[in-house]
Amino acid sequence: MSAPEPVVPVRERMRRETWLAIREAAYRLIAERGFDAVSVEDIAAAAGVSRATFFNYFASKLAVIQDPAPGDREAWSGLFDRPADEELWDSLVAILVDFAALSADQALKVRALYDRSPELHAHSAGHTHPFYVDLREFVGRRTAPGAERDAALLLNVALIVSDTAHVQWTPSPARPFAVELADTFDRLSVQLSPATG
Repeated sequence: MSAPEPVVPVRERMRRETWLAIREAAYRLIAERGFDAVSVEDIAAAAGVSRATFFNYFASKLAVIQDPAPGDREAWSGLFDRPADEELWDSLVAILVDFAALSADQALKVRALYDRSPELHAHSAGHTHPFYVDLREFVGRRTAPGAERDAALLLNVALIVSDTAHVQWTPSPARPFAVELADTFDRLSVQLSPATG
């Protein structure tokens, strides 16, 4: 017998629905007009909320694109439950690929917005998204004293692989970003392996 689903309080459910309505309105408008041609007022009107309500949920128009959805952090927190004896590199690869799989739908939507609005690249969050903050904390917890340089090197290489995969990826539901990322990690392994024969 499975445990019953937890009951979400009405207020919390309404906040989540409003958050999602604002984000979906922003995505739709930006996809149609481009990032610079859409104002906070446009987004609020399309979502059926006031400008003040918009700012209760998002700090800026850019935050609508970059902020994780309610519940996302809880969803990805389990990705950091890796075996204590697992090599850090193997943990990083698994976490990044699993995160890409977890956020596959969102990756397609955000990539489409960036492709439609090249001006968004100037506002790129880089690796400041809360997931990457959590990833750095994970690496810090897994790093023995004196091994900080090696851990930072592994983390930065893993992030560069992720960035490279993102640039090379042609967005498609048939080839999710997680597949592109896993293939790019595999290519790195091949490139770094000594030649056989």
